[in-house]
Amino acid sequence: MATEFFTYGHYTEDGRLFYIGKGMGRRAQSSTNRNKHWRHTVAKYGLKIQIFATWATEREALDHECSLIAYYKNEVGIKLVNCTNGGEGSSGFVMSEEQKAKISAASKLKWQNPEYLAKMKPRPKGGFSEKKRLSCLENAKKGRAKLATSEGKAAAAKKNSEKSQAMWDNEAFKQQMSEAHKASCTKERRIKMGLVAKGRIRMPDGVTERNVLPAEVNALIQLGWAQGRGLNSPSMRSKDYIKTRSN
Repeated sequence: MATEFFTYGHYTEDGRLFYIGKGMGRRAQSSTNRNKHWRHTVAKYGLKIQIFATWATEREALDHECSLIAYYKNEVGIKLVNCTNGGEGSSGFVMSEEQKAKISAASKLKWQNPEYLAKMKPRPKGGFSEKKRLSCLENAKKGRAKLATSEGKAAAAKKNSEKSQAMWDNEAFKQQMSEAHKASCTKERRIKMGLVAKGRIRMPDGVTERNVLPAEVNALIQLGWAQGRGLNSPSMRSKDYIKTRSN
């Protein structure tokens, strides 16, 4: 599959264009290797992304980036946070040894400053800014509300089913899964898993299933659980799937 390049624009939440770039893959969504003006703008005003055009070669994308920056800066009068006029940008830039030495010396001085050290102290793993945390909570609330309706559940089930069907219709994917299964199901692993499951009882509640210890059975029965494999058991689903495929 040929690599596809693109040009893109970054806008604030209220629709103001502040950056133009070119890239490939997920470069438009990435926040790495951005200048301080870009970071300050995003932190203060938010970020929306628009892909302008796609190109077969990087040269075409670079030329389009250059013309867009020139147009919006000179003709429209928009103040962009781009540090270059595009065209070559970082793709054609080679830093001299003298420049590298200056940047290294400046960086070392920064890290000797206690205030800078405190500011750059890493957040705990998985930490979020308050704005991002609230945004995640709001998106999760919307998602749960949508899934709470019968229409939402049906739509989600259909989407997941179609996605799974498309995956398993792909011969390369099936071969990959088969090889991964063979690699993981070693004799030692089967023995280990057998010892873990030994003495446990399979119990479904109509939605999920668990292998539980005998001491837990009575308590789960009182909660409405049953014994044995249910209709949602992975093995039962596999049998139904194979039967459907064979028909």
